[in-house]
Amino acid sequence: MARRITTFGPGNVDDIPGACRACLQWNVKTRDNVERLLREWGRCGFISYEDKHPSGFILFGPAKYFPRSGLYPASPVSRDAIFLACLYVEPKLRGRGIGKRLINAVESEFVEREFKALEALAGRDSGKAPAIPLEFLLDRGFYILRDDRRHPLVRLDIKSLAAWSDKAAEAFAKLPLKRPIRAKTPAKAPVG
Repeated sequence: MARRITTFGPGNVDDIPGACRACLQWNVKTRDNVERLLREWGRCGFISYEDKHPSGFILFGPAKYFPRSGLYPASPVSRDAIFLACLYVEPKLRGRGIGKRLINAVESEFVEREFKALEALAGRDSGKAPAIPLEFLLDRGFYILRDDRRHPLVRLDIKSLAAWSDKAAEAFAKLPLKRPIRAKTPAKAPVG
């Protein structure tokens, strides 16, 4: 099974999973709204594919492009954070790491753009769209910034990513290796 993640843009708007295209929560139903976000801010999402079929979608950007986010009791989203508006994985493909790969793609994006954090309005009831399940985000290193009984605002600080990376490097350096690890073949470049 071929897996890939590609940048979301005008050329693949029709690949957004049907449940996401029908969602009016963040006012991104129409191509015009998506094109405005892309034009004014740039890269704002990724689509995951399993073979050639869309399997997941993630959308992000400054909170001002998602005005309904301000209607939640735990809002507003912090000015130093990218707002994670939605994360959707096709139900039959959940539990295969697609959501984690999409979150990783966004993490690299907010590091590149020099934002300090990623924030989302999570859902305590994981069956209710469009909120990303709280437990999933907590497992990825997010913490509750402002609590709410239904939709807490969660945050992942860039410092926590750097701290994790430093700890991983320290742990690796302590491994009792007899010889250096070398790749036998060069790594393949990502597709998409």
